[in-house]
Amino acid sequence: MPVNLMEYFNKGPRLGVLSTSSNDGQVDSAVFGSPHMIDEKTVLVATAKNRTFANLLENPNAVWGSQIRTLIYKPIHFFVIA
Repeated sequence: MPVNLMEYFNKGPRLGVLSTSSNDGQVDSAVFGSPHMIDEKTVLVATAKNRTFANLLENPNAVWGSQIRTLIYKPIHFFVIA
């Protein structure tokens, strides 16, 4: 994973949506703040014991979506990391 992706994750504050799915296909999306990437394969996001947490225990695959604004008059870019 490129270093600039780690820089993006670790530069806060950052809001995004974490989408998960249970084993039976029930989808959940929740807003979280400031994830932290500790290495090229690990992203930390604080969560309580809720549906997102339960889904991650059943199925560790998830998608993180976040947006950043670039310079004035530039479009907003949306990043999805799966």
